[in-house]
Amino acid sequence: MLENKLEINNSNDNAITIEKIVVSAWKDILQVDSLKLSDNFFDLGGDSISSLRIALRLKKSNTNISPTAIFSNQTIEELVNHISEVNTN
Repeated sequence: MLENKLEINNSNDNAITIEKIVVSAWKDILQVDSLKLSDNFFDLGGDSISSLRIALRLKKSNTNISPTAIFSNQTIEELVNHISEVNTN
């Protein structure tokens, strides 16, 4: 039982780290000062070029996603969930 709790905590810590990386990339590339997890990528001015830049920034942090993943998961919350799901499979 304790092992399961540790796995859950590690998974949760990983999601928090991924969230921080994604938030940082979105802020820098989309040039916004504050974000909510529910903010939409396109509503913030995102486009295909910025999705490429974000994907490259995440790759530098050992988080591999395609730019199309951003198009399919348009909020930080959705994108972090997607990355977490892909990393566990």
